[in-house]
Amino acid sequence: MSINSPTSSQKAYQWAKEKGILSERGNYIKFKDSKTQKSTGEHIIKFLDDHSVDGTNFKTRKPEKKMRYTFEEDGVEKIYETALLSLVKDRDGNVEKNDDGSDKVKLSIFVEQMQDFERGDILRANYTPNKGSLGGFTKLDKMNMEDGDEEELEEGEDPEIRKVVPKAGAIDEDAEEFFNGHVPGTDDGEINPDNIPF
Repeated sequence: MSINSPTSSQKAYQWAKEKGILSERGNYIKFKDSKTQKSTGEHIIKFLDDHSVDGTNFKTRKPEKKMRYTFEEDGVEKIYETALLSLVKDRDGNVEKNDDGSDKVKLSIFVEQMQDFERGDILRANYTPNKGSLGGFTKLDKMNMEDGDEEELEEGEDPEIRKVVPKAGAIDEDAEEFFNGHVPGTDDGEINPDNIPF
């Protein structure tokens, strides 16, 4: 037997690959470590596809609808599945009930965030814990720009850094002056406490 000949495991793997029956277990993205409940760090992923699938709730072992997302991370296609719906809980962690006594549900946070993105979008994903609880959510931010966004950038402006216009107290015409060091409604850039509306 040659040292370069495929092993039995490699032959079985190739056979399963050709039949399309490979386990996808190793291709899942994990945003949170299941043991420590902490983030696995920032993931830069490309959104490739999504579709609903019939799955099983890992806690109750009951059937449930899930959304399966396909992303590309570091050139490798990976899968992320989340429940389509999640239970609504009160501050004490108890499941809220509808008038008919059934459990109250809402669209999952991940699915709700994903509706903002198109296939091909580059996303930054990071698990964010909720303060004061064991739970958390995966925060998603779009990194690539829309068509035409480059034309709106000023010369030398970094497309990854976006200016946030303060909504309270400033009007849009004042935003550029504000970012250039001038405080609207002042002569010398100093804020008069009497002009603060609260």
